[in-house]
Amino acid sequence: MAVDEHPGCGAVPAAMPADESARLVDLQSYDILDSLPESAFDDLTRLAAHICGTPISLVSLVDSDRQWFKSRRGLSATETPRDVAFCAHAIHDDELFHIEDTLVDDRFRDNPLVRDEPKIRFYAGAPLKTPTDYRVGTLCVIDRQPRRLNDAQRTMLQALSRQVVALMELRKSAALALKQKEALEERSRRLARSNTDLELANKQLRQFNYIASHDLQEPIRMVSSYMGLLKKKYASSLDEQAQMFIGYASEGATRMQRLVEDLLVYARLGRDSVPKTTVDLNAILGGVQADLGGAISEANARVEVGDLPTLEAAETQMRQLFLNLLGNALKFRRADVSPVVTVSAERTEGEWRFAVADNGIGFESKYCERIFEPFQRLHVRADYEGTGIGLSIVHAIVREHGGTITVTSTPGEGSRFSFSLRDSGAPTLASSPR
Repeated sequence: MAVDEHPGCGAVPAAMPADESARLVDLQSYDILDSLPESAFDDLTRLAAHICGTPISLVSLVDSDRQWFKSRRGLSATETPRDVAFCAHAIHDDELFHIEDTLVDDRFRDNPLVRDEPKIRFYAGAPLKTPTDYRVGTLCVIDRQPRRLNDAQRTMLQALSRQVVALMELRKSAALALKQKEALEERSRRLARSNTDLELANKQLRQFNYIASHDLQEPIRMVSSYMGLLKKKYASSLDEQAQMFIGYASEGATRMQRLVEDLLVYARLGRDSVPKTTVDLNAILGGVQADLGGAISEANARVEVGDLPTLEAAETQMRQLFLNLLGNALKFRRADVSPVVTVSAERTEGEWRFAVADNGIGFESKYCERIFEPFQRLHVRADYEGTGIGLSIVHAIVREHGGTITVTSTPGEGSRFSFSLRDSGAPTLASSPR
């Protein structure tokens, strides 16, 4: 009768280890059961048979209901039932399991593997103990006649069993590395597809920028121009209502042009690479105040600027950042007090913290996050002009420079915009005349 067909009558099955469930999980983690033969394991069974002088040697892995041979020498069977397996007994202890003569051992005298082929008379099995302290099988040697291993043979068999485990670990690591490599290749393929999609999106955005810069602005300029001509040449011929309509059209064209310009600025942020240079923010604020000179005078406002740093940044974006924040503070001013806008900076670890504060109309705290979203207006256009994109541009510029921005505000008391800019250099304060 073939070994792997034997029903197991007459055998004394080994008891189940107390940690059997966890042991089987550990065994399965190696993904080695029913795998193809590998020369590295065959070399170890060949060496074990040679050292111990036995015709049979096996790398046996004890599964839930069978023992399966990863490597076998001198035996044709690939597995046997667990209830007749000698190795099922050997995995109960860390020591070498050694049977000098099966015919004088009550546990194995009537075992079918003893009575029939392969007619086992001698067995020695060194447990395969994994790094997680589970015994998943054995490296065993078998003979058809009684024998005894000497101390050197015992030591070598146990040493070889540790090499089997090392091979299993290496095999597991190689399989994991292969899976990681395949996953990385798949991510690379997805990234390549994403890059292709991104390039297409960038191309479409560049086309939009071109259209917005030329095709959209041209008719706006034309409307503004013809409205101006109508008002100039035919003002005396038009009644009051017609002149009012011309005024509405001109204002609408101006708003549309401003909106398109803001949209272009917002769309380019994060898309176009803007070189960073050493920027003196004191000089930037001086230029911004000059640009807003008319608005500052009209509002009878006072702008107080502390010592600001020199840092690595995109100069045009820094100008846009402070222009939008100061313009915002001047626009949303109270009627009962003169506007006061303060700009300050302090260095913390690895970055500069800035604040732009005003004593304007303020707003409720529930709008503190919404205010940075495009087209989010807290006031009607009739009260305060604007496109609703200015603070979105500020938010995007701060993000491009590795920072964050927040706002605190109280209705009737003003607002305070706080933001950070990453500082790659030494702390520097450069004073400029203001």
